[in-house]
Amino acid sequence: MARSRLVLLLLLVLGACAPITEPLVAPAVAPETTLGAAPRIDGGKVLLLPPDVECGEVGASGLVTPRADWTEQAMRNVTTALEQKLGARNLVVERLDEATLLPDERAAFERFAPLARTVGLSIFHFQNLPGRAGRFDWTVGETGKPLRAARKADHALLVHLRDSHATAEAMALNALSIAAAVAAGAAGVRAPVRIVTGAQVGFATLVELESGRVVWFNRLGTVAPDADLRVPASAEKSVDALLAACPI
Repeated sequence: MARSRLVLLLLLVLGACAPITEPLVAPAVAPETTLGAAPRIDGGKVLLLPPDVECGEVGASGLVTPRADWTEQAMRNVTTALEQKLGARNLVVERLDEATLLPDERAAFERFAPLARTVGLSIFHFQNLPGRAGRFDWTVGETGKPLRAARKADHALLVHLRDSHATAEAMALNALSIAAAVAAGAAGVRAPVRIVTGAQVGFATLVELESGRVVWFNRLGTVAPDADLRVPASAEKSVDALLAACPI
């Protein structure tokens, strides 16, 4: 409720903010950025990598402190939502469980997963730079080939999500900041408003294991009060947004 009241005040003071989803597709022929849905990939096998999820609290300083209990809840909810979403599609989905990997498979996974995550973060931060206009040519090289050979899979899907929620102290300071700005405005003085609130950001990336190409990418960002990965229904909503235009 406190987060809801704060967001209502933010909407009144700063204007409405809508969730951002921006799917990027690597065409089969020319490496260029395309907004929208990719051609559907029917059949085949997809490896679902362990989701990279973290949930924490934002203090009055604005710094996020990870919470292990919240992260465990969020990870469980996101994994369940991913399995349900992908299970309804025309393909074989295998959830990669690190605990069951053989030594060779673990070595292949430890080469591929960190690089795929790093490439995903690079797309998230740098794809929209002016120098990359019209280009979508991200790759993980040949690191996916051993996983393809070991698990007979065609693609790998990685989901990265960060979810944070403001503490009671941060919410109280937000309310004081807004009240002070309103009072100053009534006196004809413009005062800055300092707002510390939670947010949810992340991305999903689909890699073709044989070629190493990132064939699809989507990003998510929202400060909506109901964006909470600790809640199963909310986690399902976030996964739906991330995978809405996924070609698999």
